Amino acid sequence: EDAIFESMARLEASLMEHQYGHVDSANLLQRGAASVFGLRYDISGAMGFRTIHQVDAKTQLVLNAELETNDWGDSDDEID
Repeated sequence: EDAIFESMARLEASLMEHQYGHVDSANLLQRGAASVFGLRYDISGAMGFRTIHQVDAKTQLVLNAELETNDWGDSDDEID
């Protein structure tokens, strides 16, 4: 439960930093909030098609997320 509150506090602080234009510190806070739960993410770009009618490939934003561990919760529920 403490990890949840820590992560929430870091995300709230990140939103505040982003609102004031402090992008680097906001990014650090977001990564810290994600690391509390073992979440790693990376944002990159790729060429691709958005619709079946599109003729030329366009650049797209891609989010890669990976969960390192699942031992932070007390629940026996599985994530599908």
